[in-house]
Amino acid sequence: GRIGGGVNVSGTPGAPLVTGAFLWTDGSLGEVSLEQASFLMLPAEDGYALDGDLVFSPGGELLLDGFVPVQVDLDSGGDVDLERDGFEIELKGTGVPLQALEGVVDGLSDAGGQLRLTGRVDGTLANPVPTLDIGIAQGAFTFSETRLTYREMRLNASLTKDKFELKNFKVVAEPWGAQTALARNGPLQVKGSVLFKDGFEPSTTS
Repeated sequence: GRIGGGVNVSGTPGAPLVTGAFLWTDGSLGEVSLEQASFLMLPAEDGYALDGDLVFSPGGELLLDGFVPVQVDLDSGGDVDLERDGFEIELKGTGVPLQALEGVVDGLSDAGGQLRLTGRVDGTLANPVPTLDIGIAQGAFTFSETRLTYREMRLNASLTKDKFELKNFKVVAEPWGAQTALARNGPLQVKGSVLFKDGFEPSTTS
């Protein structure tokens, strides 16, 4: 692939302004070809605006748009206040190929299907607050750690600051490798939720 981009720093030590850009074309993520991957960071009032995208050649994309409330004063040591309000990231991923995880997740191979990810993360950098919907359609992969092949995977879930809700999860697991006699195959279907305390620590399940 081809990679281009750069970072420019201007302003003063007390109020530096950073502009950054990155473009990657004809590359690959895992086993999936990328049409392009780009990221842009521009100075804005009280912080920086972010814009990014991953566009996959077989189809599907993951888009990012947001704002990070970061101000750096090098005259005062360069410390960053991670508790400032205004952090906001919008995410929209449709048709993201699960095959992109191959080569990224150890032991995962033969992946197929698509991932859906939509929602936002806001709050502060120190305490991000997600509001996300996550889905998988026609998912499949083999995982060497479990020596199982998973197929016909369907997932519909949501994640917030207070709860992870598994609205629907279904998968068929089949034995793989030398220990087929010890493995069970068949459908698994799960619904339920996990309530969180501060810091995503599970408190109760249902």
